[in-house]
Amino acid sequence: MYLLNHEKMNKPIGLFLVNVLRSAIKGSGFGYSLGMTATRLSNRKVLLPTTANNNPNWQYMEKVGANIFNSQVDIIKNYLIDNFTHIEKVDIPNFSEIEWGEYKIGDLFEFRKRKTKGLNSLEKKPNGISYVGATNRNNGVVEFIEPVEDMIYEGNCIVFIKNGEGAMGYSVYKQENFIATQDVSVGYNDKLNKYNGLFITTLADRARGKYNFGYKRNINRLKNEILQLPMKKNKEVDWKYMEIYMKNLMYNQLERLLNHMN
Repeated sequence: MYLLNHEKMNKPIGLFLVNVLRSAIKGSGFGYSLGMTATRLSNRKVLLPTTANNNPNWQYMEKVGANIFNSQVDIIKNYLIDNFTHIEKVDIPNFSEIEWGEYKIGDLFEFRKRKTKGLNSLEKKPNGISYVGATNRNNGVVEFIEPVEDMIYEGNCIVFIKNGEGAMGYSVYKQENFIATQDVSVGYNDKLNKYNGLFITTLADRARGKYNFGYKRNINRLKNEILQLPMKKNKEVDWKYMEIYMKNLMYNQLERLLNHMN
């Protein structure tokens, strides 16, 4: 790595320059066969706003950088406020004060199957539908593609990842409609929602350690996985408790973030 510095550098100017440098380096051919040496980097030209006497216009860069930063802060803050106003915090018993029961995943979820294709056989589209695959990043989204009607899964479900290096055994809650690779299984329950879905995926992820390429998470093994979940007096899953618990957790996080941003 190289450290680039300047006496006029500050946060807004730094944000401006980072984007300029990315544009200058992108498509420049740097790679394993052409390393970014100090000499090559020093000789790389960048386009900057200038003053009347042809010096870098640091004041303009600072103003633009600050505008970019503040606009991003406003977008994030408005998103947090919008979500915060939809959540109400409710007092509930602690984990140690409630009953827990063991439930098979196959008894909790109805598994549905849609047609599928590999990503290379589909048309990528930046504003298209999400393509969910064997990854534990980006909530399972690998790419965005052109929708294909008979391949679309309805949202409000849990995607259990059954294959893939580093992702096997994970699960994600999907609120939106999506298309998926064959490396996942998709489960539905009428009582599922965003909040109890996130609660369940957190617990379901504990199973990931037992799977590997010699012992894959096929549908039979998945259905027989045991989840320990909050239980009502009639031995049924306490879906409401899980929902309220996650809402409280989100409320606390959103409140903390809003205070920080303010």
